[in-house]
Amino acid sequence: MNTLNSRTFKHHELMNPGHLGCPGCGATIAMKFALQALGEKTMVVIPACCWGVIAGPYPQSALNVPVLQTAFATAGAAASGLRAALDMRGDKETTVLTWAGDGESFDIGFQSLSGAVERNEDC
Repeated sequence: MNTLNSRTFKHHELMNPGHLGCPGCGATIAMKFALQALGEKTMVVIPACCWGVIAGPYPQSALNVPVLQTAFATAGAAASGLRAALDMRGDKETTVLTWAGDGESFDIGFQSLSGAVERNEDC
């Protein structure tokens, strides 16, 4: 008889259960679906926001993909740098996802995000 326990159980989700989000948080469900759509060859850039806490402190993470946590207004620039580094390595398959809230996307970090869009970055 094959029994499963916490040491042998393996799942194929890109987001682990037991994250640090508030109960019922819609952002956790959205991240789970985004990662399912993008696949395992994804890197996530997270500026200072709720998701900086939800993902968990290094070296633990609720995400089973590489995560780069950045300063509040730098997610666009950080994602551009990751994309450039991946391109230099010949990696065209990995997707760089910037997961930012309204402060990063519309307020304080807008210049970083709009700069990435102006450069036509693939992230």
